[in-house]
Amino acid sequence: MTPRLAQLRLMEFKSIRSDSVLRMGGMTVFIGRNSSGKSNALDGLEVLSRLAAGADLVDAAASRPPGTGVPAGATARPPSAPPGCSRLSFRSS
Repeated sequence: MTPRLAQLRLMEFKSIRSDSVLRMGGMTVFIGRNSSGKSNALDGLEVLSRLAAGADLVDAAASRPPGTGVPAGATARPPSAPPGCSRLSFRSS
């Protein structure tokens, strides 16, 4: 069986100040207002992924390379979603 991430715990990371535990399931969806920390939670997951792959702390915590990631103001929505509805989801494997 493939190991799965059950939860992500972040504290004092970017805009996330309090101890935040994000529970992960077969499909996890981050929903929230602009500037509520959704992208920062994903950045935290990316840093942990880099550390797990063997990067040192300085390299793992470095910002994303230019031209990667989601551009500011971009939205993603399924074709069946009504206009104005944006969603960002990730499925674990």
